[in-house]
Amino acid sequence: MGRAQFSHPETAELLRAAGAEVVTVDPLRDEALPAGTRALVVGGALPEAYAEQLSANRRLCIAVAELARTGRPVVAEGAGLLWLARELDGLPMCGVLDAVGASRDGLVVGYREATAQTDSVVAAAGTVLVGHKEHRAVLTPRAGQRPAWSWDGGTPEGFVWRNVHASQLTLHWAGHPATAARLVAAAAADPADEVVPAQPGGVPA
Repeated sequence: MGRAQFSHPETAELLRAAGAEVVTVDPLRDEALPAGTRALVVGGALPEAYAEQLSANRRLCIAVAELARTGRPVVAEGAGLLWLARELDGLPMCGVLDAVGASRDGLVVGYREATAQTDSVVAAAGTVLVGHKEHRAVLTPRAGQRPAWSWDGGTPEGFVWRNVHASQLTLHWAGHPATAARLVAAAAADPADEVVPAQPGGVPA
């Protein structure tokens, strides 16, 4: 299982405890995913300021898009969501999600008690988890046809498409270890068994 840098160390520990072999991927420098990658976790602390370097690494962007297209689990939190978008500030990104990111002045920051809106590799619909938001860039649209989360005072947010779960909300997995077990189980499953929605929230294969 690939884990991009810039995520909580507990995430890797929990994935290993759930039975995954975890290999770290540097999205700024590595041009390929590790051989045999069955899932990818992009941590919430991926720096938004590195948009140019992320965009320039086209080989890895293509590899991530192909991993998602084939139904493998991809979890992106925080700025990881922006990396999966079609573009950020006019720079091409991975193109997994049909959305565009744009930087702006001001910082969105704070904790959210969020309810999962869609069954996904992260949580079952209706699960309530606490996450943290800290970002300057915003995404248009804010959510796909199958949103990831909702919380009081905000409209639904994030994207669930096939086995992709992407949101600007960053979870601390140590507070909900079942997330790691759920992801590892999804990584072990055959993507051919997945039921693909007729109108996915991401870029159709």
